[in-house]
Amino acid sequence: VSHQRLLSLLDQITGRMYEAQSLTLSKQSIDSAYSYERDYLLHEELLLEVSENRIQFFHQSLFDYVYAKRFVERGDDLLATIKAKHQGLFIRALVKSVLTFMREDSRDNYLHAVRCILFEKDAKGKYVYRYHLKMLVLSMMGYSVNLQPTEIAFVRDEIAVNEKYRDLFVKSIRSAEWFSAIQQIIDHSPGWSSMEERDCLLM
Repeated sequence: VSHQRLLSLLDQITGRMYEAQSLTLSKQSIDSAYSYERDYLLHEELLLEVSENRIQFFHQSLFDYVYAKRFVERGDDLLATIKAKHQGLFIRALVKSVLTFMREDSRDNYLHAVRCILFEKDAKGKYVYRYHLKMLVLSMMGYSVNLQPTEIAFVRDEIAVNEKYRDLFVKSIRSAEWFSAIQQIIDHSPGWSSMEERDCLLM
């Protein structure tokens, strides 16, 4: 099986599922030129037949991972994609899956995207990205583990000085690493009250 042809097929399947906002896809919508690769994925049970004419990934998490991985590998621009689409709730799954993959692939690119979603304004001074996307980003950050110094510095220098984002982020923390890091930031930042573990949503 050609690796490149498999990637092309996966691009086609995930792209059409995303556009249709559906986790299943008609077998007839896949180009017949990829029938061998399709049958290979079915045989390996990466794809499953859920009815006579429809297929899906064996788990939604695989769809999310494959879509995000291929999105980043193709060099697609997450920020431009968000701007080009209606920023309704449906786009949250795309943002979450791509940012999750970006964080593992390139922490610098991940932080750039996060910074833009939170802070970017247009020429009229209006925020470019909708509030629910900002809340999603802050919530995702609160779950993060294996923190790098650049992430802690970003929160210290850019989140901690913004009262609205700071409070949202603190309430979203479910990572012991972030609880420890944010406590140190508070201890060295005048104007912050002390924080106790109950102030976070640690599980």
